[in-house]
Amino acid sequence: MEPAGGFTDASIDGLLAAAAESPSGFRLLFQHALREPEFSERIEKFRADITAAAFLQISALVADEALARWAAQLAPAVAIEAVIAWLDAGQPDPAQAAARVRQAVAGVIGAAAASEVDCSFPHPASMEGPAS
Repeated sequence: MEPAGGFTDASIDGLLAAAAESPSGFRLLFQHALREPEFSERIEKFRADITAAAFLQISALVADEALARWAAQLAPAVAIEAVIAWLDAGQPDPAQAAARVRQAVAGVIGAAAASEVDCSFPHPASMEGPAS
């Protein structure tokens, strides 16, 4: 069964593939087109459509409608910004990039779905870093 709104794991793969194929085109579409009068209306509609599609899926997982709407606005933004950050970082670990973006989006959904939220940022001493 395809998820409501048509978003699947392959959606993130497609975003990354498009970004890798044309980094400047991806940035143009998602960062600059909104500021261009001839494209702003189309980009606003696109953003509204992906937010509505995300809401269809997220509202099935998040009972609180306001939190589902929050996550539906945030999840696509996180996915797009994660892809742009991946480009800016030199496209590290391309084999795991889609999984990492999906994990970031899942974090948004998990935050909205959690009945209690008590989380702090990890401390550097507890994080595994590069071997010295």
